Amino acid sequence: MSVIADFYVSAADHAIVYDNPDEQATFLRARHNGITPLEVSTLWAAINGRAWDVAIMEEFECVLERDRGERLIHQLPHDFLTDLVAVPVREHVALLAAWARTDELRCDPADLKPLFSDLLGLCEAALDTGKNVYMWNSL
Repeated sequence: MSVIADFYVSAADHAIVYDNPDEQATFLRARHNGITPLEVSTLWAAINGRAWDVAIMEEFECVLERDRGERLIHQLPHDFLTDLVAVPVREHVALLAAWARTDELRCDPADLKPLFSDLLGLCEAALDTGKNVYMWNSL
């Protein structure tokens, strides 16, 4: 069974509403299955040119946990949003290559381009509107 991963933009006081399937269509969102905060944290490490460390995971605040962890919502750190948006376009290819080489992904960088593009767009939208980006995972 694959992990469902939805990224979405929301105000903090409305973020957990996403766990209701009837409400999900009302959010600016993107689905990229098989991704957890771990993989996103490796992107953040790559953006900053540093080795991944478990302490990075502490920055991804869990705002909802249901069914013994089968459904989770994490808020992506504000600094992640600003760091991703600040990456110059000319560096995107190299960043995708570095991210694809991580132990957690080990894939072709081209496979990550849709996820990267969606994350970038959601981060821009969140910063423009004073909202946050959240990640909903479900088993």
